[in-house]
Amino acid sequence: MTSLDSFTSHYKPGASTAIENNLILNWYPGRILHRLGDVSSSSLLELGLGHGYTTCQFHPHFREHTVIEGSREV
Repeated sequence: MTSLDSFTSHYKPGASTAIENNLILNWYPGRILHRLGDVSSSSLLELGLGHGYTTCQFHPHFREHTVIEGSREV
């Protein structure tokens, strides 16, 4: 099995995936929140954060927000 730490270069500034990550990961939380409606009394489990873009956007909207990252380096 490959360690998630072997992919951490994709999460660093200047990575070849930086533009796509910025566009997709900053766009997608708003779309999800819009589709879910009022989630203020709900909880969220977020897996494999990487950049943390989604965490910053989701966190204010949920009563409880648990984050699990599988890479020690990230």
